[in-house]
Amino acid sequence: MGGNAVVDSKNKRINSESFLVRITLGTLNFSKERTLGRLVEKKWPDSWFAIECYVLTWFAAATFLYPMVHISNIGGIFYFWLVIVVLGGYRLYEIISFHAFELIKPDNHNIHSAQRSFILAAINYAEIVLWFGIFYSIMNIQGLIEAKNPASIAILHESIVFMLCDSGRGIVLRENYWSWLVVTIQSVIGLFMTLVVITRFVSLLPASTSQDSS
Repeated sequence: MGGNAVVDSKNKRINSESFLVRITLGTLNFSKERTLGRLVEKKWPDSWFAIECYVLTWFAAATFLYPMVHISNIGGIFYFWLVIVVLGGYRLYEIISFHAFELIKPDNHNIHSAQRSFILAAINYAEIVLWFGIFYSIMNIQGLIEAKNPASIAILHESIVFMLCDSGRGIVLRENYWSWLVVTIQSVIGLFMTLVVITRFVSLLPASTSQDSS
């Protein structure tokens, strides 16, 4: 206990002296504070139910929109796909701002529930896969990429793969700026969110105790 207190005190001192840490925390906090999720937290500060409903609502929206893009023509209608892209882009911004701030804030080891944090991070991860799947579906309709058949399965598979590594060749990227930009952005976000989920999972593991005699 005493050793941990010394380490925490040292880390806080280093963080307060580092202008890089202050700038990064300030920027991330500025971003996080200007999101709908933060407004929900401020409106119901003592309720986990409200923010959990908020997260599940966004996840349900992405889950609904993904098949809709494939079975309807909304991906080919300019105003519809523009609204979808703006909503998805905002949601990605909100998720990344939140998790980045939570990881580097000074008291990042103090969380209310390790189980809840892991579950929410996993839901966010799956939601990001769906949003990028929606983006790729629209790009397929617009002719920016070429998806193998069945397109809905191939695109979803590739969206999962791009979170972890290079393409499984379920889609073919054409020689245009937008397709490579979206894939690059997902690769960066995927690497970050994979680390987030792993971090939250590790926090669930019981602390090991050595039985070796000293």
